[in-house]
Amino acid sequence: MEELDCMPMSASPEWQDVQPLEVDDGRKVVAIQYTSKHREAMAYFRAILEKGEKSARALALTEEMISLNQADYTAWQWRWACLCALGSDITQEYAFTDAIMQSNAKNYQLWNHRRKCALALGAGAAERELSVAGQALDEDEKNYHAWAHRQAIVKAFGGHLWASELAYAQDMVSRDVRNNSAWNQRAFLLRHKLEAEMGEWNVLSPEQQRQQAHPLSAMLAAELEYVAAQVAIAPRNESAWNYLHGLFRLPGTHPHDMARFQEVYAICAEALRSCPNSAPALDALSLYYVHLAHLAAKQMTTSDASGGDGVSNVGGSGALSAHSAPAQHGPAGFQASGSENMEGGGAASMQAQQNQASSAVGNGAVASASSVAGGTGAAAAARLAILRSAQSAVALLNHLMVADPIRSMYWNHRWQEIEALCLRTGIQVEEVLG
Repeated sequence: MEELDCMPMSASPEWQDVQPLEVDDGRKVVAIQYTSKHREAMAYFRAILEKGEKSARALALTEEMISLNQADYTAWQWRWACLCALGSDITQEYAFTDAIMQSNAKNYQLWNHRRKCALALGAGAAERELSVAGQALDEDEKNYHAWAHRQAIVKAFGGHLWASELAYAQDMVSRDVRNNSAWNQRAFLLRHKLEAEMGEWNVLSPEQQRQQAHPLSAMLAAELEYVAAQVAIAPRNESAWNYLHGLFRLPGTHPHDMARFQEVYAICAEALRSCPNSAPALDALSLYYVHLAHLAAKQMTTSDASGGDGVSNVGGSGALSAHSAPAQHGPAGFQASGSENMEGGGAASMQAQQNQASSAVGNGAVASASSVAGGTGAAAAARLAILRSAQSAVALLNHLMVADPIRSMYWNHRWQEIEALCLRTGIQVEEVLG
């Protein structure tokens, strides 16, 4: 048997009817260094491809080609074509792919092939595929291919898999809070969950909708609480902060809505109390103030257009304006962005730990209720809010230049956004810097 296995293909009776197509290396400047065995197999494989042959021997040859080069995507593709043409038992591919996975669990072609097999076998294959991907993730919790495979399987077969996968992703985050892949999986599942809940919400009567929390509002509240708990574990963990930013890119939200939630401010402030130089926290708080300035600018525009002081709440519609908690910024509502927390010692604590950052937080970024009540008018209050927000954001950016200088170009880009917003609303840059 060993002698037969070592027999050259040219000497095998099975291949006598095939004229091999030798590999042309051209001038051989960068020729692939094939072994003699690989070169011969490639020559017969090329001949099979030219003939379009999908036979048992062609299928066997693809196995040989893949054993010689596991990343040979042409061999993988032709193997699948042969399996389909021959009506082969797809479950036999389990043993073939499992063996390859033992030596190379990060093979693009391997996972693509398994995905094709799973889709062909139907929903009954889902649990096995998730189990196989789980085994790969037990070996390497950030194996991109295994995570992508899980997404494809859940998306293809749905049903109870969505809920179970959310539990799995949460468990993986609890195992390693810095596992960005697990956070990404949660974001993928969250978007689907929202779409499903919105579908159910939209068929409710107006009366039924009034009696229930809006799905988007409820989801944001729950996820902000979840993020706060994870940030408390590792304040410098960018995975959790990136997830926080992503919440305000869900369908029905706008990035500016970040400034409508006191919870965002609270998460940032708490992180900076425990870790004053946390660049992701400084970044998020700076961005919070930038978005707050944009909301104030929108109020200023609304006020100017209405010709009076009686303006509606800044920004937002539907779920966010109707259901989010201390997020609204009406004419007297600019005090709502966390000034109570600051007065309660939060800013003082930050100031004691980090003077540069505290100057931003200490400003409050918003006009006080007394200044608005004093008759300055909505437009004037909005202008003051833009100025205070811009000053806070810039102070934080200055601190980020020290805490995270590698991203200085990114911080400069945000400064340019602040500058453009101020100029558009009639605020001089000198006022911000002063």
